[in-house]
Amino acid sequence: MKMGQETGTMRKQLTVLIIMIGVFTVVTSLFIHEWLNPALRHPEARGGVLDARQWNFAKQGIIPLRGEWEFYENKLLTPQDFQTDGELLRAERRIVRVPGGWKGSVSSGSGYGAGTYRLRIKVGNPDFYSLRGKKIRMSSHVFMGGSDLGGTGKPDLSADRFVPSNLPFFGTIKADTDTIDVIIQIASYRYLEGGLVQAPEFGLTADVLARRDNARLADMIVITTMLVFGVYFAGMFKQWRKEPYLAFFSLFCLSLGLFFGIDNEIVMATLYPTISFLLLQKMLFILPYFSIFSFALYVYLYLDHRERLGFKWLLRISYAYLALLIAIPNEYLINILWSGIVLQITVFIFILYWIFRHRGRGVQVYYILLGAFFLILSWVYAETRYQLALDNPYYMIVTPLLLVLSQSFLMSDRVREAFMRSERLAEQLIVYDRQKDEFLLHTSHEFKTPLHGIINLAQVVIDQNGAELAQRQRENLDFIIAQATRLSTLVNDIIDFQSLQRRSLTFQNQLFDVSGTVQATLEALQYLRRNEQVRLVNLVRPGTSYLYTDENRLKQILVNLVGNALKFTERGSVVVAAESREGWLHLTFADTGAGMSEERRRQLFTGELTGGGTEPTALANQSSGLGLKISKALAVQMGGDLALLWSEPEQGSIFELRLPEATAAQRERDPYQAEAAVGLEPQLLPGASAPTTEETSPHAAERSGEVKILLVDDDASNIKVLQELLAPSRYQVLVAYNGADALRLIQQHHSDLSLVLLDVMMPEMSGYEVCRRIRDEHPIYKLPVLLLTVRNSPADIAMGFEAGANDFLVKPFDGRELMARVKTLLQLKEAVQHAVQVETLFLQSQIKPHFIYNALSGIISLCYSDGARAGKLLGEFSNYLRLSFDLDPYHAKVSLNRELSLVKSYVELEKARFGERLKVDWDTDASRETLIPALIIQPLVENAIRHGLMKRISGGTVLIQAIAEQQGLRIVVQDDGVGMSAEQLATILSPDRSGDGGIGLINVHKRLMNEYGQGLQIESVQGKGTKVTILIPSRKQPDRLGR
Repeated sequence: MKMGQETGTMRKQLTVLIIMIGVFTVVTSLFIHEWLNPALRHPEARGGVLDARQWNFAKQGIIPLRGEWEFYENKLLTPQDFQTDGELLRAERRIVRVPGGWKGSVSSGSGYGAGTYRLRIKVGNPDFYSLRGKKIRMSSHVFMGGSDLGGTGKPDLSADRFVPSNLPFFGTIKADTDTIDVIIQIASYRYLEGGLVQAPEFGLTADVLARRDNARLADMIVITTMLVFGVYFAGMFKQWRKEPYLAFFSLFCLSLGLFFGIDNEIVMATLYPTISFLLLQKMLFILPYFSIFSFALYVYLYLDHRERLGFKWLLRISYAYLALLIAIPNEYLINILWSGIVLQITVFIFILYWIFRHRGRGVQVYYILLGAFFLILSWVYAETRYQLALDNPYYMIVTPLLLVLSQSFLMSDRVREAFMRSERLAEQLIVYDRQKDEFLLHTSHEFKTPLHGIINLAQVVIDQNGAELAQRQRENLDFIIAQATRLSTLVNDIIDFQSLQRRSLTFQNQLFDVSGTVQATLEALQYLRRNEQVRLVNLVRPGTSYLYTDENRLKQILVNLVGNALKFTERGSVVVAAESREGWLHLTFADTGAGMSEERRRQLFTGELTGGGTEPTALANQSSGLGLKISKALAVQMGGDLALLWSEPEQGSIFELRLPEATAAQRERDPYQAEAAVGLEPQLLPGASAPTTEETSPHAAERSGEVKILLVDDDASNIKVLQELLAPSRYQVLVAYNGADALRLIQQHHSDLSLVLLDVMMPEMSGYEVCRRIRDEHPIYKLPVLLLTVRNSPADIAMGFEAGANDFLVKPFDGRELMARVKTLLQLKEAVQHAVQVETLFLQSQIKPHFIYNALSGIISLCYSDGARAGKLLGEFSNYLRLSFDLDPYHAKVSLNRELSLVKSYVELEKARFGERLKVDWDTDASRETLIPALIIQPLVENAIRHGLMKRISGGTVLIQAIAEQQGLRIVVQDDGVGMSAEQLATILSPDRSGDGGIGLINVHKRLMNEYGQGLQIESVQGKGTKVTILIPSRKQPDRLGR
C-alpha cells in the first residue's frame, strides 16, 4: 500500500511538472508572436522615399525607417555629392531592403565592403527631429538634413584605414523644410557582414530621446539587479562554503549583468568610451555561454545530482568551447556562432533532465523550473532579437529579474529550513546537555561515598596498627589515601563545575589560619611526588595569615594548584608562600617544573581545556585544565582571583591566589582559631629532605631479581603501581620518567635488559618516538616493548606497532592482565633466543664433510712436496674451523673483519685445490668493525666458486666487495662463470627449490629478510656470470643523551 502511495505521488509530481512546462511553452510562444507582429502599423519607404506627412509624430510616436532605401556600392557620399552629381549618381543607384545585411547584396557576395545608404523623409511640419541607430555594421557616418551628425568607428574605402565600432548612434537636427534627406556611410571589411541590419528610428527629438533613455534605464535596472545579487550570493558563499552552488549562482548573476552592460544600449561604453570593439565582441560571445553554463552548474550542485558520466562530458566540452572562444581570433567568431547555439540548447536539455530526475523534491524543483523557464525565455528573445535585428521589448527586463527573484526565494526557503533545523537541534542539545549535567552530578555524588570509605578505612588501619605495620605497608596505605584524596578532589571539581553553571554553589565561611590548611594539604599530597628530589615547602608562617571564607573550598584550590605542580616537576621544589598587602592575602605557588609555552599561557583560563593538538608529546605536557578553571571560578566567588604571574618552558611557573584577609571584627568573633596556631613554624614535609625508601634517583630505582625490566612513565603514581605489581616477582626494576632518561638507561643496561614498559603520553619525547629510537638499535625480538596508553583508537594502535612495539595495554589496566602480558613477552624473548641458538648450530652444520676431507687431503699431499705452504694452509684451515664454530649462540652477529677473515681462509683452501683456475679480487674499504649477520658472505663465495667458475674448465675470477654507502654497507660477490638462465634465476630463491647450492643461498636470503626486511639481490646472464648483492642498512647512532 505504501509503494502505491509513493507511485501516485510521483505521478502527480510528474503531471505538475509537465503542465508547468506546457504553460511556459504557450506563454513564451504568445509573447514572441505579439513581439513579431505588433498591432501598430508604421509607414514604410518606397523607392528611397518615406512619406510621413500623414503620421502624427506628436501622438503616434517614432517611426522605424523600414522599407526601400537607395544604396550606392563602393562609394562614401556626402550631401554635396548628391547636389553636384545627382544625375550621374542616379545611374549607379540601387534599391535595397532595410533592415538587411550585405551578404548576397553587394558585388563581392561576402557581405564585406563599403557603401552609402540614402532615404528622403517627407514630414508634415518642420520641427526638431532625431535619428537613433543601432547595429549599423561595422562603422558609420551620418548626415541628416544636410548636417554632419558624426557616427561610430571610421568608414573608409580602404580596409586598412577602416576602424570598426558597433556603438548606438543618436543625432538631432532642426528641419526647416518638409523633406529631410538621410545619408549613412557604412563600411565593414571583417568581423561581421556590413549593412543596416536594424532599421534606424526617426521621430521628434523628445520622443527619440525618451526612447533611448528608457532603454538605458531598463538596461541599468537589469545590470544593477544582477550585479547586486551576484555580490550578495558571493558573500553568502563566503559565509557558507559548504554550499558551492551559491558560488556558481553568483557567477551566473555577475556574468549576466556584465553581458547586459555590453549589449543593447551598450551602457558600459558610457562609462568607458574608449573600450575596444574587439574586447566587446569577445565578451558578447563568451558571456552568454558562460552564464548559462554557470546556471547549469548551480542546478546540478543544488539538486546534488549523482549521475557523473554525462556531466563530466558536458564539463569537458564546455571548457573546450570557452577556451576556443578565448583563443580564436575575432574574425572567426561568427563561424562558430551556430555551434555555440547548439551547445547552449544542449545545456538547457541537461538542466530540464536534472529537474525531471529530481521531480520528487517538491516545491524546490518548481522554483528551479521557474528559474530555468525565465532563463530560456530570455535566451529565446535574445537570439530572436539578434537574428532578426529587432529591438528588445521593455517587458523583457522582467524575465531576468523574475529569474533571480525565484532563485532567491528558493535559497531563502532553504536557509529558513536550515535555521529551523538548527533551532530543533539546539533545543535537543539543550535537553541532552541538561541530561548530561544531571548524569554527571548524580554519578559524582555516587563516587564520593566509596572514595571517602577508602580514605577513612585506610586511615583507620594506619591509626590502629601503626606500630605493627612495616614501613613498606605504611607507605602503600599513605599512597592509597593520597590517590583517593586526589580523585575525591576531581569529583568535587565536577560537582562544583555543574553548580557554577547553575549558579547554585554554596560557601560555609569560617575563620581559620591559612598556614595549617596549607600544611595539611601538602602532607596529603606528598606521595604524589615523582621522587625524593622534589621538595614540598610551606613558607606560610603560622598565626600571621587568616581568612574568613570556606576552608574546604580553599583546600580544593590548593589541591589543584599543588597537584598540578607536582605532576610536571621532576626535581627541585614546590613552594607555597604568603604575603599580606592592603587587606589582601597573596598566596604564591612556585615550582621548578616543565613550565608553559606562550600559547598555553594564553589558553590557560579560557574555554579551551587543552591546547587542541593531537600529538602525544603536546598533550602530555598539559593537564585537563578543569582544575584550574574551577580554582579560578572559586577564587572569584570567594571575592578574590587566581592568576599566572610567570612561566617559562623548562624553568617553572608561579601562580598567585589573591583573597580578602579576615577583618579585625571577624577575628574577634572566633579568637580560639587565631591562638591555636601561634608558635608553629613553617616547615618541610616529613621526609622531604631525606629519602624514605632505598630509591635515591629516578634512574637508580632497582629491586633485585633475575629479569631486568625498565618502567618508563612521567606519572609517579603510575610508576608506584607498576613497582608494586612487579615487586613480588623475580624482576629487577629500572625507572625513568622521560624518554631521554629511558634511552640512557637502555644504553647502560642493553646487555641484560629484558623488557621495556613504555607510556605513550610523555613530555618532550612521546612513547612512539622512544620506541622508534629503541628499534634503531635493538630488533623487535631482542628487546620487547609493551606500550601503556590511554589512546586506544585503531589509528593509535597502528602507530604503536609501526613504531616497533611488541604489544600494547590500555590504561587503566588490570594487574593480572599486565603480569600475563609481561610473562608472555619474556617467554617470547626466551623462545627467540633459543631459535637464534638453534640457527647458529644450523649455520655450523652447513660445513660439508667432503669440503673438510678435500682440504685435509690437499694439505697432506703438500706435506711431501711443499711443507711451508702446507703449514700455511693448515693455519688457514684452523682459522676457518675456529671462526665457523666459535659463534655466540645468543648473538648471531659478527664484525665484517671476522667474516672476511673466514672467507679469506676458505678462499686459500679452495685455491690450493683448484690452482690457477681460481682468481679472487678484493675491494673492501668499508669499516671492518661493522656488525653483520654471521656466515652470510662465505656461502655466496662458495656458491660462486663451485657452481659458477668450476663448472668451466678455464675457471674464472670472483670479485668480493664491501663498500660503505649512505644507505649502509653494500656487499657484492660477483663471478664471471657460467651464469644462470632466466628460468633458473626465477626459482633460485624459491623455498621449494632443492639441489646443490640452493639451500645456502635460501638460508642467507631468509635470515636477511628477517633481520632487515630485504634479502639477496641476484643478477645473472647465462654464459657471462652472476652478481649477488647484500645491503646492510645503516643504524642511527644515539647521541650521548640517548636521543
